[in-house]
Amino acid sequence: MRIRSFIEDTMRVLRVVRKPSRSEYWVLFRVCVLGMTVIGIYGFLILYLSTIIAAAVGL
Repeated sequence: MRIRSFIEDTMRVLRVVRKPSRSEYWVLFRVCVLGMTVIGIYGFLILYLSTIIAAAVGL
């Protein structure tokens, strides 16, 4: 009965969903760009600090 339950849940979701508006797409785009920027900055800082620490230790 797992397949039947899955199909019922899928049909319930499809009845509720709708296409996002242009403003919702724009908000999602900005949030994604902000998230990627923050993760990129963290990655850069970790790389930069590891380079400084390695140079100070003499590696």
